[in-house]
Amino acid sequence: MSKQDIETSLDESPSKRIKLETPRNDEKENICLRKFKKIPIFIVEYHNDVLEFIYRCFGSRHLPLYNNTIIHFDSHPDMVISNDIEPELIYDKNKLLENLSIENWIMPTCYGEHLKKIVWIKNSWCQQIHCGEFKFNIGDYDNELYVDLKIPYFISEGNYCSNDKLNNKKEIHLKVIEIDNERNNNNKIEEDKILKEESDNKGGNFSNINEFITDNNLILDIDLDYFSTANPFLNIYEKIDCYKRITEIFDYKINENNFEIDYEKRKFQLKNLKEIFQYLDYHRDINENVEILIENDIIIIEKILELIKLIKENYNDNEIDWILIYNAGCTSDNNGLPHFISPDETLNIYFDSFKNFLKNLKYEPIAITISRSTEDGYCPSNKVDFIQQNVINILQSIYRDKLNSNPILWYEETNWDITKL
Repeated sequence: MSKQDIETSLDESPSKRIKLETPRNDEKENICLRKFKKIPIFIVEYHNDVLEFIYRCFGSRHLPLYNNTIIHFDSHPDMVISNDIEPELIYDKNKLLENLSIENWIMPTCYGEHLKKIVWIKNSWCQQIHCGEFKFNIGDYDNELYVDLKIPYFISEGNYCSNDKLNNKKEIHLKVIEIDNERNNNNKIEEDKILKEESDNKGGNFSNINEFITDNNLILDIDLDYFSTANPFLNIYEKIDCYKRITEIFDYKINENNFEIDYEKRKFQLKNLKEIFQYLDYHRDINENVEILIENDIIIIEKILELIKLIKENYNDNEIDWILIYNAGCTSDNNGLPHFISPDETLNIYFDSFKNFLKNLKYEPIAITISRSTEDGYCPSNKVDFIQQNVINILQSIYRDKLNSNPILWYEETNWDITKL
C-alpha cells in the first residue's frame, strides 16, 4: 500500500479519521477503542516516516490520541524544532508529515499533545543531552515553536524561549538514560553554568523507569543506529577539510552574564547562514559585496568566502552540494554528531542490554516502530540487516506469541491494512 493509499484509507469513514484540531480539555481522555490482535512492528528507512504508522494508530484508535509515552532507542534525540513549521501546521497531518525530517519529528507531536513522555535511551558516546529527568514546556511565540528548557541542545538550534513568552504551552516529561556504563573522560562537555541541565540524580539509570512510565499507552521506537552509528558528514569534500571549516563557521559562544544578547545573536546567525547557503545553492556563487553577507560577523564572512574559494578550486560545480554543506554545519555544534562504529563484540553487549531492558519493562508496547537509518549514512550499511534481524529476534524472544510475526516493511513498500493487525 502506498503512502497515498494510506491517506485515502484514513478518510474512508469518520470513525477512522485522525482528529487533529486543538483539543478541548474534556476531550483529552486516554481512550483506546481497539486492541491489536498482536503487537505490530513497523519498519521504515527514514526515522520521521514512523509517524505515518503512529498517526494511523491514532486514527484507528489503537493508540489514544493524547498523552502517549514513547521509548526512543537512538543515537540522536531527534528533538530539534524546525522554524519552518508554523504552529497551525501541527493540526494538518498531511502538511505536517511532508515538512518533517529525521531530526525534528518528535517535538511537533508533543505540541499536538499526542506524546506526553519521552524516554531517550542512548549510549555514553552520545553527548547531545546528558542523562537526567526533565520537565518543561513546548509552546508558540511569534508564530514559531519553542521550548523553555535552557540546555545546549535547544539553545544551539535557536529552539529555546523563556516560559513567560510562550503561548499554548504543553508540558513534556523527558527522561534520558544510558544503556552502557563506559565513560570517556576525554569527551566530557565543558559548559557554562547557565547551560547546565536541571535534573534529578535518578535520571541517568534504569532503576526508576517503571515509575516514570505510569500507563500502557506506550510506543517502543528503535533506530538501528542506536547500536552503531556514523557521522555521515565527517568526510564530505575531504580535499579542503570541509567539515572542520563548516564547524568553525557555525560555531557560537554564549556568555553566562550576557545570555539574552548572545542568544539573540545565535538565532540571527542561524537564520543568516541558512539564507547564505540557500543563496549559494540557487546562484552557485557569491561575492563579498552581496547584500546577504553585510550583517554577518566579519570573521565568519572571511571563513565563508574562503570555503567558497577552496571548494570551487577543488571541485566541479556539479559536484558541489551547498545544502549538504549547510546541513553538515547544522549538526556540527553542541559537541557534534556521535560517531561510533560498534565492533561485533560490542554489538552483542548492546543486544543483551536491550533485551534486559525490555524484559524488565513493566508495560508492553501497543506498537513498535523501527528505523533503519542507513540510506542517510547513520547506521552502517554493511551491518544494518544483521542489527535489524537481531533486534527482531530479541523482540520475538520477549513478547513471543503476543508479537506479530510479520513486520510491516514500509521501506520495501509492503502492503498492509491496520484494521487487520
